[in-house]
Amino acid sequence: MGYALFKRLFDLAVAVVLFISLSPLILVVAIVVRVKMGAPVLFRQLRPGLDGAPFAVLKFRTMLNATDSSGQPLPDAARLTTLGKWLRRLSLDELPQLINVLIGDMSLVGPRPLLLEYLPLYSPEQARRHDVRPGISGWAQVNGRNAINWETRLALDVWYVDHACFSLDMRILLMTVTKVLSRHGVNAPGEATVSKFGGTGRSPTRVMKDQEMNEARTVAVDRWFVFGASGHGKVVVDAIERTGGTIAFIVDDDPAKFGQLFFGYAVVSRDFLLAHRADIDCGVVAVGDNSIRARIVGWLESHHFVFKTLVHPGAMIGRGVSIGKGTVVFAAAVVNSDTRIGEHSIINTASSVDHDCILGDGIHIAPGVRLCGGVSVGDHALLGVGSVVLPGLSIGAGALVAAGAVVNRDVAPTTWVGGVPAQALERSK
Repeated sequence: MGYALFKRLFDLAVAVVLFISLSPLILVVAIVVRVKMGAPVLFRQLRPGLDGAPFAVLKFRTMLNATDSSGQPLPDAARLTTLGKWLRRLSLDELPQLINVLIGDMSLVGPRPLLLEYLPLYSPEQARRHDVRPGISGWAQVNGRNAINWETRLALDVWYVDHACFSLDMRILLMTVTKVLSRHGVNAPGEATVSKFGGTGRSPTRVMKDQEMNEARTVAVDRWFVFGASGHGKVVVDAIERTGGTIAFIVDDDPAKFGQLFFGYAVVSRDFLLAHRADIDCGVVAVGDNSIRARIVGWLESHHFVFKTLVHPGAMIGRGVSIGKGTVVFAAAVVNSDTRIGEHSIINTASSVDHDCILGDGIHIAPGVRLCGGVSVGDHALLGVGSVVLPGLSIGAGALVAAGAVVNRDVAPTTWVGGVPAQALERSK
């Protein structure tokens, strides 16, 4: 019997025995957390597991959901409760992870599951920590826990990957008991918990997922989901990151993408989104096709998901502009004074919308489009790359303006036009 199979059987046997024998303690802790801190009792968060595939790690909750006047989470030191400190010192907050072991997401011994946002920050050597299942305890935890620096901690994780065997696992389990009883290394020196990993040789601040970015981003108020693992999705991810938002995961309908990383984030299914809606605050649909986007929005709205407006910091928004929920305005776009834009629309890169325009729901303004003053665009219309609409004209609902067209007269609903000046086109079948 190979080591991997034997370890899995050992994990199952021990986890079953521990879960049954510790169930009275688990029940007591759950009740105390519920009474002292309210619901939810469990903290659930996506973490990378074997080969970086995301799973929902379980812990007893130790922090309050407290925010400041601007809605930003307070520092860990302000949110960590007395009960939470006690649970962490005794490692009782980790007990629900026995369920993760039973499911097969975790092992009793292995590198601790860290945050998904760290995946693109690892060096190739550090990334090898995901060659094995994450563990409730590990070689780094019995050699300093959170009190050691990140480089040492990750190096110890990789050392375990290279030397994993049953005797080492037994040694780690025995050392874990001693470490828990000694209560050493629960926190990083001078920290309430542990500082963020910012990449090897970099300060522990939150950084952009794009490794070519040099500027750090701020801690987010909103935690987003993005629906659409596509090229358009990449641009949406960039916009969220540049506004200081965080992304929980990317949702897609292609099963081949499930469990893969897209622009540094895990791709998940609709079912996963429904099961983990507590992990997100709001979302956006990153699909360029108006009809597909409308269907996805309808499904999300039927499940009462929250949408917010997303405006890239590089866009210019004039005075008196109104932008509906779910609409995205991308970099270098200009929206001038007193323009109204509906919900779930796309104002793409370097497009310009002049004053007093009225844009409907679910439209797509492609890159480089120029809308002159007073133009109205009906719901679900599409204006192709570089097209121009002269002042005061109307583009009907569902109409399509081909790339490069210059519109000098009103376009009826569902009509396709193209050319200079724009003329009616035969609709493709």
